[in-house]
Amino acid sequence: MEKTERWTMDEKALSIAKYSNIDKYGNKRNAVKLAIIWKAKVLQNYKYVIMEMDVMDGRVFSITYDGNRQIWYLDQYERHGHLKYMDITVEAEIMRKVEE
Repeated sequence: MEKTERWTMDEKALSIAKYSNIDKYGNKRNAVKLAIIWKAKVLQNYKYVIMEMDVMDGRVFSITYDGNRQIWYLDQYERHGHLKYMDITVEAEIMRKVEE
């Protein structure tokens, strides 16, 4: 049975991220599970943050739909870990170094 209705914006955003994986890595990344972590709609624009859920290399996709121009934009990021800063550390050490 053919799908007669149009794709939802969520399906389009996920498809763009999946296509980017296939285009960059070939079919070995085709089966990666993607999930929408955050999305927002402001006026005619949509913004998505999508992450790979079953591969732990920290890839994040930022996908934006410009409703006025009807254009999709894709940005890819790779997370290289994170650092934890306590508020007292920020006030004392980091602020001192930034102000030098």
